[in-house]
Amino acid sequence: MHLRCRFGRGDEGFTVIEAMVAVTLLALALVLSIQPVVVALHQITDARRMSVAEHLAQTELEAIRAMDYADVGNPGYTPSGVVPASRDVAVEGDDYHIEVVISYAGSLTGLDIIPQGGDGVQGVWDPGVDYKVVEVTVTWEGQREPLLVQTIVAPPAIGTHEGIANARVILSAHEPFATSTFQLPELQVRSAPAAPIRSRTRTAEQVFPAINPGNYVVELAVADGWVLHPEDIAAGLDEIVLSAGNLTETGLRVYRPANLYVTVTDQETGLPITDAVVTLRQNPDGDQVAYPAGQYTISGLVPNAFDVTISAWGYAPYSALSVLIPSGYPSPDHYLDVSLVPAPVEQSLVTFIVKDNTGRVVNGATVSVPLPTGETLMGTTGADGTVSLAFEEGRSYPATASTPWGHGSVTVPFDPELTTSVTLNLTRPSGQGTMVLQSGYGAEFRYRQGTAAWKYMPVNVNGEASFVANSGYWQVAKVCLNGGAVLGAKTVVIYSGQNRYSTIYGTCP
Repeated sequence: MHLRCRFGRGDEGFTVIEAMVAVTLLALALVLSIQPVVVALHQITDARRMSVAEHLAQTELEAIRAMDYADVGNPGYTPSGVVPASRDVAVEGDDYHIEVVISYAGSLTGLDIIPQGGDGVQGVWDPGVDYKVVEVTVTWEGQREPLLVQTIVAPPAIGTHEGIANARVILSAHEPFATSTFQLPELQVRSAPAAPIRSRTRTAEQVFPAINPGNYVVELAVADGWVLHPEDIAAGLDEIVLSAGNLTETGLRVYRPANLYVTVTDQETGLPITDAVVTLRQNPDGDQVAYPAGQYTISGLVPNAFDVTISAWGYAPYSALSVLIPSGYPSPDHYLDVSLVPAPVEQSLVTFIVKDNTGRVVNGATVSVPLPTGETLMGTTGADGTVSLAFEEGRSYPATASTPWGHGSVTVPFDPELTTSVTLNLTRPSGQGTMVLQSGYGAEFRYRQGTAAWKYMPVNVNGEASFVANSGYWQVAKVCLNGGAVLGAKTVVIYSGQNRYSTIYGTCP
């Protein structure tokens, strides 16, 4: 007898695909069930942090309410007090940042808690800045928005503002060509030696209510690229005198400095000109400023219209009227490319007279004058102590006189258009003495110390020559130009800081 058994599909087990589908469905179910749990945990954490923030803010407010009225304020601001403007607190591993802003409330500040301060005195001006508004802001990591709470602290009695002063500064941007979107700076007032008082705002009207009477200077607390206008500072508009019970106002302009970049080239060769002079005159009646030769970057200009002149030796000057600097405001940079046209220059003859420190003309002195081309024009004085040189007009030159006989050199500037004669007075260096040798007609003098080589000096029209040397004994003589005879040899003494004279006897043919 044969037995047959039939098994259902369930008895045969699951295929691999069926098992994978089952696992996937199980994982999906787990994910869908975990996500609400995660969201709930985040919500619990956020709620806990918000609760901590509310507790911190409320604690801060209660601490401020418990203070004396005079202490309710931030150091360095108005009202001034002892409450820190910000601090950080760590609670249960989370960091919280607390900011406290305290300001006056009243008609002067625009916060009319009690109109005009509410002292009820008719006909008496009242700034109304007795009540203090306290704002506490708490922020923390992961916040959606900061927590802000406010309260108002009332004065202990009506009229506590009496005896205080108030200041208002009307601020305007000096932007003559175009209006920018830059935020105005924050101002502060300072009465030395006290710490400055900041306005807390960057608006066109900045108020400093309920501060002590006295002399104050308005400054930039947060400049952010702005500068007080120099004309306003020169006019003293940044200085205010505050008296009790009064509101003092002043107006100030601020500007963002402009920069001028100049390029100067030769129109014919295209080569750069390195020693041109840039001159600016602010319209309509400003002072004219000539910058040093070769200074082609001029920074810190007050934006305005300028008359620009650029001149260089050997070139026709360039002029432009009412140049807007900077023309691309609010960009502060202005670029000016100028090509100068070469122009013929007239020449003038200048005579140089060289004298020693005793006032005697010097024969054989060297006069040197550097030229704009890089060359140096040189000449040697004759018996009358003079030498004449020709110069192109249109610029000033420095002339230097020197000798090989110990005299201190001297440099004197001159303008060939303004003078035809320049006197160059040599000096006697410190610690040296001067020896003037006389009676040298028909000869030249020589001198030396010890066995050193002789130095020779030509004489001037009066038969004189001088040398400058250290204190001590020196050998001197004269050498006849006709025949070379040496006459009058002797020893002379030089003393530091003194002029001494010696006649060398003997007649040359």
